[in-house]
Amino acid sequence: MLGQLASVQQSTAEHAPAAWAAQYAPGTGSLADVLFLDGIEAGADGELSLVFDFGDLDQLVARIDGQGGVAEVGIRA
Repeated sequence: MLGQLASVQQSTAEHAPAAWAAQYAPGTGSLADVLFLDGIEAGADGELSLVFDFGDLDQLVARIDGQGGVAEVGIRA
């Protein structure tokens, strides 16, 4: 999973809620550039989520599918 971190980070930025992208878009560069891995969570069902910090009190949480791709992105306050 960590070998694919850059890809997951980019996909998380691309699939983030539109309001997040509008508020946190940097002046130049990619939205993925503002994301920093803050943690990896495993659910009881074996589901993985990557938690990204972006310099605010909230976090973006990317739920990972069985193929290692991003299935869903949400904001955690």
